[in-house]
Amino acid sequence: MKVRDLLKKATKLKKENKVEEAIKVLDEAYKKGIYEPPSYEMEEDEEYTDFDKLLSLQDLVRKAKYLQEVGKIDESLKYLDELIKSTSSRANYSVWEIDELSNIHNHKAIVLKKEKRFNEEFIERLKSYCLRGISANLKSASKDKFLSKNFIPVLKHMLDPVKLLKFVEDNSKKTTIKFDKREVVGFVQLVINQHYKTDKIGIEFKKLVKG
Repeated sequence: MKVRDLLKKATKLKKENKVEEAIKVLDEAYKKGIYEPPSYEMEEDEEYTDFDKLLSLQDLVRKAKYLQEVGKIDESLKYLDELIKSTSSRANYSVWEIDELSNIHNHKAIVLKKEKRFNEEFIERLKSYCLRGISANLKSASKDKFLSKNFIPVLKHMLDPVKLLKFVEDNSKKTTIKFDKREVVGFVQLVINQHYKTDKIGIEFKKLVKG
């Protein structure tokens, strides 16, 4: 069975509440398929990959959601952490990998929200936002005029203190962490401008948390 057909089969099984079976089908699809990260550069003499075999990040994160559905939350988070680790190792080489990394942290936040682990969810939301901001910063400074023109306003929007404060307030309503929201706004602005790596973001944020 082709990769795309396997992914469709997994979706069908999920809708029929046969989630364990759906996970096995996903694993089969991952084994047969190929995930080409954004930083991947094809060699001149390399034949192009069969499009049917290509896997997207959206295809990969489905497994985490399915694992959560059957109560395997630790496995779900571990799986996402592995994706984060592998993507982080490539993030220095491509701004598009930073986008992927931001998306994975957002997916992890969604999983944590469903488990009502709001403190951890908030931290993942912050990481996702910071990484998206770093990406916008790099794109706005790109030599590609089209890219820079489009992302200068995006960066300005993301660094706006009023909009940032609203983001922090909206995403921290259910947390029990004690912190100064305006300090977090300043922290996010600093991270976006300093291009901190994802693990550094977590370390620096903990310094702001008072309990």
